[in-house]
Amino acid sequence: MELIGEYFADISRITVEQYLATEPPAVFLHHLAAAPMKPTEGSPSETMYRLAVGDTPPPFPSEEVVKEKAFAVYPIAGEPGQRRFLIGCGLFCDIFINDVSVSRDHAWIERRGDSYVISDNNSTSGTWVQRRMIKPGAEQLLENADEVVIGGVDLIFLLPRDFYHFSAKFLGSNG
Repeated sequence: MELIGEYFADISRITVEQYLATEPPAVFLHHLAAAPMKPTEGSPSETMYRLAVGDTPPPFPSEEVVKEKAFAVYPIAGEPGQRRFLIGCGLFCDIFINDVSVSRDHAWIERRGDSYVISDNNSTSGTWVQRRMIKPGAEQLLENADEVVIGGVDLIFLLPRDFYHFSAKFLGSNG
């Protein structure tokens, strides 16, 4: 999968300082081959985080799978100055997730300074952070590497610095 937008172009060719100077967005990362994992092996988000920060990779997904770029990257970005983003399967959403378990206007994520909060928009299948369901309308502060489940889609929330390290290691053009 190719990375989206100027924030991710040739990331392996620049330093982390150069990348952060572009004021890149945080991202949601979804491993497309994560579904076959058994619960005893950890959640897909735990696996992705271990891969992202360089800890010993678990047996699945293998580095070969990762190098095949089997990831969906959802940048939390929009128009200049935009602070609030709609997540859902509706074509009008800022963060479009094409999955039947995701409601058309599933959840909101809002950037507040260097922090992000998420709230469920009374979705059918719910929004979960760190395996805890968010009540509709309630806000949950996101921490780096939080597991976020939108409907049935398991994501990991990464701040720009950790996304840079993940991208340079697995998705960059220099490998």
